[in-house]
Amino acid sequence: MNRNSLIINRRLGLSNMVIFFCVFLLLPEFGFAAQDMKDRLHRFLKNDMAFSEKEFNNFREGQTVTKILKTDTRHEIGIISIARINVSKDFFLRNYREKGMNLETASADTWGIISTPPKLEDLKEITLPKKDIQDLKTCEPGDCIVKAPIGAIRKISQLDAKAPDFENKVNLLIQQDTVDYLSQYLKDGNRALVEYSDERKLVKLAEQFQGLLEASPYLKRYVPELYAYLDNFPNGQLDHAEDVFIWLKEDLKKGKTRPILSINHMVFYRPQGANGNPIVALKQLYASHYFDASLGLTVLFEDPEGSGASLYLVNITRARLYVLRNIPGIFAGKLYKGARNLIHERMSVVKKNMEVRKGRIFSDF
Repeated sequence: MNRNSLIINRRLGLSNMVIFFCVFLLLPEFGFAAQDMKDRLHRFLKNDMAFSEKEFNNFREGQTVTKILKTDTRHEIGIISIARINVSKDFFLRNYREKGMNLETASADTWGIISTPPKLEDLKEITLPKKDIQDLKTCEPGDCIVKAPIGAIRKISQLDAKAPDFENKVNLLIQQDTVDYLSQYLKDGNRALVEYSDERKLVKLAEQFQGLLEASPYLKRYVPELYAYLDNFPNGQLDHAEDVFIWLKEDLKKGKTRPILSINHMVFYRPQGANGNPIVALKQLYASHYFDASLGLTVLFEDPEGSGASLYLVNITRARLYVLRNIPGIFAGKLYKGARNLIHERMSVVKKNMEVRKGRIFSDF
């Protein structure tokens, strides 16, 4: 696939997405009066997310509010971010697919849409950094810097690490394994999820993802049909929903940490009705570093006091990071703060870019 075709494929894929990145926090019926929306949102933020009145007032006044959530699992981190964006819902949906206008690819250096069923030509840009390639030369089950299933580690170990085409062969193997993995996932769902063998203790993604779902009771309470769909995929049906698979390459700290290659399943769900709010769940299926599992939830809905000229964008992200299993509390605190700042920056960038674009459009008249 040439680069122009890839760009077209990305745009077409994103235009079919109803909004972006991850899942909710509204209410069971998604159709209600403005005052009802305000009251329920307030109760949710206060009771489920432990928002203070000060935090509630801050985001209503236009500040981006991002906070770390309490978790019951040592290696889990939870973050909620909310921003009031001064554009209409229609304006946002028309522009969100553009660069810098959405959260799911905000920190990605490169990314792409994967066909359903997956095709090898969709994955030609999925390559590992040279440093990862070098580390894979000495990789063994239970002792590998790159996160990988035992099957991939064994296949790579059978390659000639001194051969001049070793790097190309590794990348081709990763691409083909991704096609096979997604094909199996589309058939067997969570039963097919990867089992990471890079550490001495096997990490089963299915168990980690189930833990994240159970740590998100608000999803089950407010959007039970989406909760069930994520839990039982591919068994079951969710009307007005679309499944999209995407790969991302992210260098989160620009040289200070390893770049991350991830494969993700997005469920774009738009409940019907006059006040139906686009909802997206982002489920991580694989990550080459740091993550054991991740579940992102995002919703866009109109500001009940904005007369159609503003909206609220809310994101809840929960992730399990293997490094948090063993590091002392002081270092864990720094990691929590760094993750919070990353989500906050993404939300602030989307808010700023949307409002700047709206201003430029109006200044042309």
